[in-house]
Formats: sequence, C-alpha cells, structure tokens
Amino acid sequence: MKSKKTLSKLLAVAGISLFFLNACSSAPTQSAEDVIGKFKTQVKEVKSVDMSVDVSMTGEDAGDNIGFNLEADVKLDRQDQTDRKADVDVKLDGSLNAGDQSMDGKAHLKLISIGEELYFNINEFRSTDPNTKSFESLLEPYLKQWQHLSSDFIPEDIKKLQKKDEETLKKEAELKELFINTKLFEVTKEFGVEKLNGKKVYHYGVKLDKEGVKEYVKKASTINGRELTTDEVEEASVFADSVSNMELYIGEKDYFLYKAVVELSGTSPEDGVTTNISLNYVASSYNQDLKIAIPNEYEEFNPLSLLMGLQLGGSGGLLGEPADDLKGEGLDELTEGEGVEESLESTTE
Repeated sequence: MKSKKTLSKLLAVAGISLFFLNACSSAPTQSAEDVIGKFKTQVKEVKSVDMSVDVSMTGEDAGDNIGFNLEADVKLDRQDQTDRKADVDVKLDGSLNAGDQSMDGKAHLKLISIGEELYFNINEFRSTDPNTKSFESLLEPYLKQWQHLSSDFIPEDIKKLQKKDEETLKKEAELKELFINTKLFEVTKEFGVEKLNGKKVYHYGVKLDKEGVKEYVKKASTINGRELTTDEVEEASVFADSVSNMELYIGEKDYFLYKAVVELSGTSPEDGVTTNISLNYVASSYNQDLKIAIPNEYEEFNPLSLLMGLQLGGSGGLLGEPADDLKGEGLDELTEGEGVEESLESTTE
C-alpha cells in the first residue's frame, strides 16, 4: 500500500511539472528557418509600433573607464505617409573616469514629431563637467516645459526623416528587400514556444552570418549611392564577431519581433580598450492606432537666443524674448556669410 501511495505522489508531481513546463514552453510547429524568413518579410508590414530600447555600454583599459545607459520609449506611426508621427522619451546617464578626470551626467528628453512640426521637453540636463555648467544655466528657463521648434529652424536633412520624398522611400523599399533576401541570421538554439506579455512567441538563440553581413553592407552602400572598398566592407562586418549573445522572440501568429537581446564584447588591438554593450528591445504592439498628439501647452522656441547666449558666454540678458528683428526668421535667412553654411551642413551629415 505504501509503495502505491508513493507512486501516486510521484505521478502527481510529474503531472504538475509537465503542466507548468508546457505552459512555459512548447514544441514549435514550424522550422526555425521558416519562422526567421517570415519575420524578415514582416519588416515591410510594420506601419506603427510601440517599443522600448535599453542600451548599456562600458569601456575600460588599464586605468580608465567609461559607461553609459540609455532608456528609450518610442512610438512610431507611419500608417499615413503624409502625416508621419513619432513620440520619443529618452533617458541617458553616464560616467567617465580617465586619469585625474572624473565626471558624470544625466539627461532626459522628450520629443513629439508630427509631420514637419517638432515639440520637445527637456526634463533634466546636468553634468559635473565644468565645461557644461554655462550651458546648463542657459537651458534652465526651458526645463520641464514643452517647446515648439518651427520647421524654419529644422535642417532639411532632419525634415527628410519624417517627410520622405519618392527617392528616399524607394531606397527604403530596396533596403527592406535586401534585408529579406540576405542570409543574416543563423539559429544556434531553439528554446521553443514561450509566452511573452501574454503573447506566444518563438524564442531562438541566433548568431550573425558574417558573409551575409558583408553582402548586406556592400549592397546597402550601393543603394545609398556609395561604393565601399573591400577593406571598408571587412571593417564594417567585424562587429559580427563581437556578438557574444543574440536572442529573438518572434510572434507565433504575426511573426513580428516582440523582443530582442543582443550582447557584444571585444578588445581593440590598437588601444587595448575592452568594450561591452548590452541591448534589450521590447515591442508591445504593431500596426495599432497610437495616441501621438501635440502637447496641450507649449511655448515657441527660438534657438537664436540660445546660440547667441553661448557665443557671449551665457549672458543672462539673452535668455528672454528674442530681438524683434530676429523673430520669425529662418535659418536660411540668418546664416548667410562665409563658412556658416558649411558648418551647418557638417552637423547634419
């Protein structure tokens, strides 16, 4: 009798264990190659996405070290190509210790872009670096309140990121096709089907196919109008060797990417600096209506006041209302003069 009771308990425990294992992971119904192929194809179908990206990086050599962390919550809406929208919330903090120098800083920026209109809110900007103290004082009047930056002050290269012409859209389409048709991933481990935020996903460990990366880099540069040399292609593909871990979580039904984990590490042979990078991507939804709207309250921002304040060492008198003869002027009208246009172009490349 005792042995029968023991056997019954063991069977019960085994049954419960199998239940929970099945709830966490189950056998895939498709081959990994098919799933990866469908995931790549679905890239073309992304019209909107609500996602977050966390990146951390450390670099160190014998006596110096640097590190930073970035957290970004991003909403992108491209369902209407004539009214492209973006909502970006970025937090950044970092530190540097090199020789007798030691500093750290934090920044928190929000951006809303609707068509060609841009709104921003600097929630925080501070640093222990003495060289940034004057800039901090200049930013003080603008902190924690929404500002509207007129499209007159936005460089054309930045505008194109939102309102893209036919040539740019054509290049994007070609790059997406190249991504689909190039072998970039090789599955190294199948974890099975799991649940992620209530959604069933295929979970794979993958690595980058170096030859595929070379092919993609070379052809992508051609699409963008520049032929890379063999050495440049080799240099661009080196990062494939530095990927120590990569995992993809792909939707079982829609094949969208709902999570990605990427870890890179390596040591530069030239300066001996060891670098470690960790990236975590999570998407909560695709192709849904996202609430991206103009802030309820905002002020008109004229960057000329800030630029003039920097040039004159942060004079407090320049932080108020800009002079009447500068109001409403655009960058094209206010940057005439030798060397200025070249300087502006270099900052937007």
